[in-house]
Amino acid sequence: MALLEVFRPQGREVVSLDAPESEGGGFADFIVGRSPEVWLTLEDRNVSKLHAKFSPVAGRWAIEDLGSRNGTWVNGDRIVQMRIFRHGDQIQLGSTTLLFRDPSSNVDSTTTPKRAAPPITPRERAVLVELCRPFFSSNLVKKATSRRDMAQAMYTGDAAIQQHLGHLYDKFFIAEDSRDRRDLLAVAVMEAGIIGPKDYSDELAPGSQGACGK
Repeated sequence: MALLEVFRPQGREVVSLDAPESEGGGFADFIVGRSPEVWLTLEDRNVSKLHAKFSPVAGRWAIEDLGSRNGTWVNGDRIVQMRIFRHGDQIQLGSTTLLFRDPSSNVDSTTTPKRAAPPITPRERAVLVELCRPFFSSNLVKKATSRRDMAQAMYTGDAAIQQHLGHLYDKFFIAEDSRDRRDLLAVAVMEAGIIGPKDYSDELAPGSQGACGK
């Protein structure tokens, strides 16, 4: 079970991140901010009205900044893209500190060396850029791009995309029977630093996310 420890002036509060499904069948918006109408309200003048958003991604949890005035910080780093959480991550929103708790999120054993990122061909990289595009957009739903949409964007066929994805699943050791394989692949390449904001630099102009109220 994923939990957030919220350290308020009046004391510590524990909030569950078990995502209730909305009437539309998707996850409710886990927006944090100063507004009284968001999922988690922080009475902190250094927090924007709509400051950050938590999202479930392939069985994990992630956070993204919503164009806040003072930024969103994880473990001392100001995030510029969606950040996948690990157990014990510390989040700073304005003057408020939160801790993410979910032991199951640490998928890599501390005693097992991490694998080096595998070599990626230019065409596979192009596929990964399209795969991860929704994670770097302003879309509320963070899901990897469908094969069909990837094929249309790259002016190729679905079978060609599937072939590239098959090779990439093998390279990143994503089991054939895994749920949400495309999401798992997207998380893997983002965590490895293979795909990042630099791949969408022309689309991520300053202020393009500016959804917050000050």
